[in-house]
Amino acid sequence: MSFETAVVLPLAINTSGSGLFKKGSLELPHPSLNPTSSDTWVFVYGGSTSNGSAALQLARAAGVKVITAAGMKNHALCKTLGAHITVDYKDPAWKSQVADHLRGKMVAGAYDSVGTDTTTKAIADIFSQAGVDALIASTGFIPEGIRGVLAFGTDATKDPVLATALWADYLPQALASGSFLPKPDPQIVGHGLEDIQKAMDMQKKGVSATKLVVRIA
Repeated sequence: MSFETAVVLPLAINTSGSGLFKKGSLELPHPSLNPTSSDTWVFVYGGSTSNGSAALQLARAAGVKVITAAGMKNHALCKTLGAHITVDYKDPAWKSQVADHLRGKMVAGAYDSVGTDTTTKAIADIFSQAGVDALIASTGFIPEGIRGVLAFGTDATKDPVLATALWADYLPQALASGSFLPKPDPQIVGHGLEDIQKAMDMQKKGVSATKLVVRIA
Protein backbone atom coordinates (compact mmCIF):
# COMPACT_ATOMS: atom_id res chain seq x y z
CA MET A 1 0.00 0.00 0.00
CA SER A 2 1.39 3.39 -0.94
CA PHE A 3 1.82 6.12 1.66
CA GLU A 4 -0.72 8.20 -0.26
CA THR A 5 -3.29 5.42 0.15
CA ALA A 6 -2.34 4.56 3.73
CA VAL A 7 -2.78 8.16 4.92
CA VAL A 8 -6.52 7.82 4.29
CA LEU A 9 -6.81 5.42 7.22
CA PRO A 10 -5.54 6.63 10.64
CA LEU A 11 -7.75 9.62 11.47
CA ALA A 12 -10.86 8.06 9.93
CA ILE A 13 -10.41 4.78 11.79
CA ASN A 14 -9.65 6.40 15.13
CA THR A 15 -12.57 8.81 14.76
CA SER A 16 -15.17 6.29 13.63
CA GLY A 17 -13.78 3.68 16.02
CA SER A 18 -14.29 6.10 18.91
CA GLY A 19 -17.87 6.85 17.90
CA LEU A 20 -18.87 3.26 17.25
CA PHE A 21 -17.06 1.29 19.93
CA LYS A 22 -15.88 3.36 22.89
CA LYS A 23 -17.61 3.02 26.22
CA GLY A 24 -20.22 5.75 26.45
CA SER A 25 -20.61 5.98 22.66
CA LEU A 26 -22.58 3.47 20.56
CA GLU A 27 -20.67 0.59 22.19
CA LEU A 28 -20.99 -1.81 19.25
CA PRO A 29 -19.23 -5.18 19.45
CA HIS A 30 -15.59 -4.87 18.45
CA PRO A 31 -14.95 -5.52 14.74
CA SER A 32 -14.14 -9.02 13.59
CA LEU A 33 -13.31 -10.81 10.35
CA ASN A 34 -16.18 -13.18 11.18
CA PRO A 35 -18.73 -11.09 13.09
CA THR A 36 -21.88 -12.47 14.62
CA SER A 37 -24.78 -11.14 12.57
CA SER A 38 -27.29 -8.94 14.38
CA ASP A 39 -30.67 -7.42 13.56
CA THR A 40 -29.56 -4.16 15.19
CA TRP A 41 -29.32 -1.13 12.92
CA VAL A 42 -27.00 1.88 12.86
CA PHE A 43 -27.53 5.03 10.82
CA VAL A 44 -24.37 6.58 9.35
CA TYR A 45 -24.72 10.08 7.95
CA GLY A 46 -22.19 10.76 5.19
CA GLY A 47 -21.18 7.25 4.22
CA SER A 48 -18.92 8.38 1.38
CA THR A 49 -16.80 10.72 3.53
CA SER A 50 -13.47 9.57 4.91
CA ASN A 51 -14.95 9.06 8.40
CA GLY A 52 -18.13 7.60 6.97
CA SER A 53 -16.31 5.11 4.75
CA ALA A 54 -14.45 3.77 7.76
CA ALA A 55 -17.63 3.74 9.86
CA LEU A 56 -19.54 1.70 7.27
CA GLN A 57 -16.83 -0.94 7.17
CA LEU A 58 -16.32 -1.08 10.93
CA ALA A 59 -20.06 -1.31 11.56
CA ARG A 60 -20.29 -4.16 9.06
CA ALA A 61 -17.40 -5.85 10.85
CA ALA A 62 -19.31 -5.45 14.12
CA GLY A 63 -22.16 -7.48 12.65
CA VAL A 64 -24.83 -4.75 12.64
CA LYS A 65 -26.92 -3.58 9.72
CA VAL A 66 -26.29 -0.12 8.33
CA ILE A 67 -28.38 2.52 6.61
CA THR A 68 -26.56 5.57 5.31
CA ALA A 69 -27.21 8.88 3.60
CA ALA A 70 -24.93 9.95 0.75
CA GLY A 71 -25.08 11.55 -2.68
CA MET A 72 -26.61 9.35 -5.37
CA LYS A 73 -23.34 9.07 -7.31
CA ASN A 74 -21.70 7.49 -4.26
CA HIS A 75 -24.36 4.87 -3.51
CA ALA A 76 -22.43 2.04 -5.16
CA LEU A 77 -19.35 2.87 -3.08
CA CYS A 78 -21.39 2.89 0.12
CA LYS A 79 -22.89 -0.50 -0.63
CA THR A 80 -19.43 -1.90 -1.40
CA LEU A 81 -18.28 -0.67 2.00
CA GLY A 82 -21.12 -2.32 3.89
CA ALA A 83 -24.29 -0.23 3.70
CA HIS A 84 -27.42 -2.35 3.47
CA ILE A 85 -29.56 0.64 2.48
CA THR A 86 -28.45 3.98 1.04
CA VAL A 87 -30.64 7.05 0.65
CA ASP A 88 -29.90 10.22 -1.29
CA TYR A 89 -29.52 13.12 1.15
CA LYS A 90 -30.41 15.51 -1.70
CA ASP A 91 -33.86 13.95 -1.97
CA PRO A 92 -36.34 16.22 -0.12
CA ALA A 93 -37.88 13.12 1.48
CA TRP A 94 -34.64 11.51 2.63
CA LYS A 95 -35.27 11.97 6.35
CA SER A 96 -38.70 10.38 6.09
CA GLN A 97 -37.20 7.48 4.12
CA VAL A 98 -34.68 6.77 6.88
CA ALA A 99 -37.29 7.19 9.61
CA ASP A 100 -39.70 4.82 7.84
CA HIS A 101 -37.02 2.18 7.66
CA LEU A 102 -35.87 2.48 11.27
CA ARG A 103 -39.35 2.60 12.77
CA GLY A 104 -39.98 -0.50 14.90
CA LYS A 105 -36.43 -1.82 14.56
CA MET A 106 -33.66 -2.24 17.11
CA VAL A 107 -31.39 0.79 16.64
CA ALA A 108 -28.03 1.09 18.37
CA GLY A 109 -27.73 4.75 17.40
CA ALA A 110 -26.33 7.02 14.71
CA TYR A 111 -22.87 8.09 13.65
CA ASP A 112 -22.70 11.59 12.21
CA SER A 113 -19.50 11.64 10.17
CA VAL A 114 -19.98 15.29 9.19
CA GLY A 115 -20.85 16.71 12.59
CA THR A 116 -22.49 20.04 11.80
CA ASP A 117 -25.50 21.51 13.57
CA THR A 118 -27.54 20.82 10.43
CA THR A 119 -26.60 17.15 10.10
CA THR A 120 -26.93 16.33 13.78
CA LYS A 121 -30.30 18.07 14.02
CA ALA A 122 -31.44 16.14 10.94
CA ILE A 123 -30.57 12.85 12.63
CA ALA A 124 -32.39 13.92 15.79
CA ASP A 125 -35.44 14.72 13.65
CA ILE A 126 -35.24 11.28 12.01
CA PHE A 127 -35.11 9.55 15.39
CA SER A 128 -38.06 11.61 16.59
CA GLN A 129 -40.11 10.66 13.51
CA ALA A 130 -39.18 7.00 13.89
CA GLY A 131 -39.78 6.86 17.64
CA VAL A 132 -36.16 5.89 18.19
CA ASP A 133 -34.52 6.66 21.52
CA ALA A 134 -30.83 6.13 20.83
CA LEU A 135 -27.54 7.98 21.01
CA ILE A 136 -26.19 10.15 18.21
CA ALA A 137 -22.39 10.07 18.10
CA SER A 138 -21.28 13.27 16.37
CA THR A 139 -17.84 14.29 15.16
CA GLY A 140 -18.77 17.93 15.83
CA PHE A 141 -20.27 19.96 18.62
CA ILE A 142 -23.56 19.31 20.35
CA PRO A 143 -26.36 21.54 19.02
CA GLU A 144 -28.35 23.39 21.66
CA GLY A 145 -31.68 21.87 22.56
CA ILE A 146 -30.91 18.40 21.19
CA ARG A 147 -30.98 15.47 23.61
CA GLY A 148 -29.02 12.26 23.25
CA VAL A 149 -26.02 13.64 21.32
CA LEU A 150 -22.45 12.72 22.22
CA ALA A 151 -19.55 14.73 20.83
CA PHE A 152 -16.79 12.18 21.19
CA GLY A 153 -13.02 12.22 21.08
CA THR A 154 -11.30 11.23 17.86
CA ASP A 155 -8.50 9.09 19.23
CA ALA A 156 -9.47 5.47 19.82
CA THR A 157 -5.84 4.69 20.69
CA LYS A 158 -6.33 6.34 24.11
CA ASP A 159 -8.41 3.29 25.04
CA PRO A 160 -5.86 0.43 25.13
CA VAL A 161 -8.48 -2.31 24.83
CA LEU A 162 -10.12 -0.67 21.81
CA ALA A 163 -6.75 0.23 20.26
CA THR A 164 -5.71 -3.42 20.42
CA ALA A 165 -9.05 -4.61 19.03
CA LEU A 166 -8.81 -2.20 16.08
CA TRP A 167 -5.15 -1.91 15.20
CA ALA A 168 -3.79 -5.31 16.25
CA ASP A 169 -6.61 -7.86 16.24
CA TYR A 170 -8.67 -6.65 13.28
CA LEU A 171 -7.12 -4.21 10.80
CA PRO A 172 -3.91 -6.02 9.76
CA GLN A 173 -5.83 -9.12 8.72
CA ALA A 174 -8.77 -7.14 7.31
CA LEU A 175 -6.52 -4.99 5.13
CA ALA A 176 -4.50 -8.00 3.97
CA SER A 177 -7.65 -9.93 3.01
CA GLY A 178 -9.33 -6.95 1.36
CA SER A 179 -12.32 -7.05 3.72
CA PHE A 180 -11.40 -3.50 4.83
CA LEU A 181 -10.61 -1.06 2.02
CA PRO A 182 -8.69 2.23 2.29
CA LYS A 183 -11.50 4.44 1.03
CA PRO A 184 -12.24 6.99 -0.24
CA ASP A 185 -9.43 7.08 -2.77
CA PRO A 186 -6.72 9.71 -2.28
CA GLN A 187 -6.42 12.69 -4.62
CA ILE A 188 -2.92 14.18 -4.79
CA VAL A 189 -3.36 17.95 -4.82
CA GLY A 190 0.13 19.24 -4.13
CA HIS A 191 3.76 18.67 -3.22
CA GLY A 192 5.35 20.30 -0.21
CA LEU A 193 4.19 22.39 2.74
CA GLU A 194 3.50 25.35 0.46
CA ASP A 195 0.51 23.45 -1.00
CA ILE A 196 -1.20 22.77 2.35
CA GLN A 197 -3.25 25.97 2.09
CA LYS A 198 -4.29 25.05 -1.45
CA ALA A 199 -5.57 21.72 -0.16
CA MET A 200 -7.40 23.38 2.73
CA ASP A 201 -9.09 25.78 0.33
CA MET A 202 -10.20 22.88 -1.86
CA GLN A 203 -11.52 21.02 1.18
CA LYS A 204 -13.48 24.08 2.30
CA LYS A 205 -15.17 24.33 -1.12
CA GLY A 206 -16.28 20.73 -0.71
CA VAL A 207 -15.12 17.38 -2.02
CA SER A 208 -16.99 14.15 -2.62
CA ALA A 209 -15.77 10.60 -2.00
CA THR A 210 -12.12 11.57 -2.02
CA LYS A 211 -9.32 12.29 0.45
CA LEU A 212 -7.14 15.26 -0.45
CA VAL A 213 -3.45 14.46 0.01
CA VAL A 214 -0.36 16.66 -0.17
CA ARG A 215 2.98 14.93 -0.65
CA ILE A 216 5.56 16.42 1.70
CA ALA A 217 8.58 14.70 0.17
